[in-house]
Amino acid sequence: MHDDTRSLRKAVAVVLLLGMLGLGAELLFIEHIEGWQQVAPVAALALGIGTLAWDAAAKSGGSRLALRLAMLGLLVSGVAGVYLHYDSNAAFQRELDPSLGTWPLTLKTLRAHSPPSLAPAAMGLLGALGWIVTAGRTPSLETPPR
Repeated sequence: MHDDTRSLRKAVAVVLLLGMLGLGAELLFIEHIEGWQQVAPVAALALGIGTLAWDAAAKSGGSRLALRLAMLGLLVSGVAGVYLHYDSNAAFQRELDPSLGTWPLTLKTLRAHSPPSLAPAAMGLLGALGWIVTAGRTPSLETPPR
């Protein structure tokens, strides 16, 4: 691998780590831990941080595969979170005004502050960023020679 590519991959991995730490801290600060649906993204971030550290240290096929799977978990968690936040907001808006049509309901739902409908998309973006970190690195289960 070229030195430029290696340097860029390391820089992206640092940004990924900072993003996961920041988002994880935010979820803990807002006590996003009521029930499994709120604990799942916190656990996904912890798994992502752990596998990123493992891959940085081991650089093995197993660690690369684990990192890819953890990043896929962040992507799935982000998509699921957007759905859950949106659905919760839409139900609340329907309760407040049952006469809302589809478009006005959608706009009110997306503009809601609690829970922010699109905030979980940040987790999905971190998962995509993590996938980029592993791009071009075949997750062979054989440890590469050093």
